[in-house]
Amino acid sequence: MNTPPDSAPLRAVPMNTLPDSAPLSAVPMNTPPDSAPPNIPNDLLVEILSHLPVKSLLRFQCTSKSWKSLISHPKFIKLHLQKSPKNVNIVLLCDFVKSGFDPLAISCKIRSLIKCPTLEFAEYDCCYRLKPDYWVVDCFNGLFCLRKTRNVRRGFNEHWVRFWNPAMKKKSAKSPCLRVKRINCRPESCRFGFGYDDLTDSYKVVAAVFGRKKTEVKLYCMGDTCWRTILSFPVFPFLNQIDGMFMKGTINWLALNKPGSDYCWKSDVTANQLVIFSLDLGNETYQHISLPEGFVEVPRFEPQLRVSKDTLCLFHDQGSHFVMWQMKEFGVESSWTKLVNFDSNGFPLVPICISDKDIAILVNNQYVEAILYNLRREVVVGTKFHSYETWMDAKDYIQSLVFPCEE
Repeated sequence: MNTPPDSAPLRAVPMNTLPDSAPLSAVPMNTPPDSAPPNIPNDLLVEILSHLPVKSLLRFQCTSKSWKSLISHPKFIKLHLQKSPKNVNIVLLCDFVKSGFDPLAISCKIRSLIKCPTLEFAEYDCCYRLKPDYWVVDCFNGLFCLRKTRNVRRGFNEHWVRFWNPAMKKKSAKSPCLRVKRINCRPESCRFGFGYDDLTDSYKVVAAVFGRKKTEVKLYCMGDTCWRTILSFPVFPFLNQIDGMFMKGTINWLALNKPGSDYCWKSDVTANQLVIFSLDLGNETYQHISLPEGFVEVPRFEPQLRVSKDTLCLFHDQGSHFVMWQMKEFGVESSWTKLVNFDSNGFPLVPICISDKDIAILVNNQYVEAILYNLRREVVVGTKFHSYETWMDAKDYIQSLVFPCEE
């Protein structure tokens, strides 16, 4: 199945006659009797196609209308996602502020990063140049959410988002503008998050917009024509990590359980004030999740959240040590487990990924190096150097057929 069959045209089924609720077997895919290749049962054909890479499937779509109907069918897109290997690929987000180059999004295999002697020679699948005024909010099911912010007069910021599937080379038009008034001269008066709501089968962006007395949560669904307000509550501080982490239908940010919008990290924050603000995309409600019981001291730098191997992680400095916690069962506060704890000489590290053999890659941007840490043996097992100025983030990634609303 590496190339389309050299048979006569397959019998077409117009897409407007095939409802999304129809089973995939309803698409007649058999070739005519006088074709050279034998007929293949539809179920077997669907099973074969569901294991193929996106690039091959996009080529096969061009062979006939019936193949296009099958490959673009919502049920096939979900089946293909289910068959795609998880926790194998990531996208590295690299910044080049000092040299003035555009940021990059680099797709690569985790095992390639582990094995290569230097990260420059890792086996990159694709490298995408991002526009400097866009940043990645998050990625899920192969679909990226990009946000753009523009400062305008009279103390306002304007925000837009776009959806991008790099495997399909498709990008949506800009969302409607979200206009937000800056408060207390803070450059960012809102926090963003992106995720998937399986209750409504929709991709959603949320923005927590801070006012002087209350916070409003705005929501935009891919394909909608406006942002709508879903929540409003008395204002309390969110930490400076702008983009929330998507986990099991929720968007999660670190926040302080205290009134007001301002705080001074070094002087008026206590460890027991720190919580995770968790917003449920389906129910449009929120809850506070406690940090680990072992988190008893306020670190020098603000802690941050990451998602790694389908779990929510918290990382921070503790004296000269780097510490990373993993919530093994999301939402269960007793499931916090200390995953990493070693002396990093006080340098702030950024976790990039964890391999299937429990090797964590942690980046020290100050010394342009990546540290390999063995979680089972609890030791540093290697150091690699890279030429990128700053590794800002990494996202779990799978190629998919999820189609963004085109511009």
